[in-house]
Amino acid sequence: HARAYLNRFDQGQTLTLDHIWDYCLDLWEQEDYHAMVLYQVSPEDYPNLSVIKDSFIFMFKKLMERIPECSSRSDEERTQAANCIYLTYLPLLQVLEERKNYQKAFRLAMTGLTRGVLLTD
Repeated sequence: HARAYLNRFDQGQTLTLDHIWDYCLDLWEQEDYHAMVLYQVSPEDYPNLSVIKDSFIFMFKKLMERIPECSSRSDEERTQAANCIYLTYLPLLQVLEERKNYQKAFRLAMTGLTRGVLLTD
């Protein structure tokens, strides 16, 4: 799913943080990719969880590499931001999903969080 999402864009196409949020919302809204279950199990219950987590973080980093405001940051900073996105997006969607326009609130909250983590010195 992650590769298919990334392949939607031309190699040289500039992306924005909204492309990451589109990906998160797409996962949230598709029952067969609904990631809440993965978030709520432990590595002991599901041995491949660490591999899946690494795949999500890799995907978020790949998207950030193509976002001008993120691409100039170090690999370590992008890794920290990707990990923060991974740990935050599902609980935030769980909290916001009952709101009428939860997608907009999600985008604003995640953009602020990511910029705070990634773009401030």
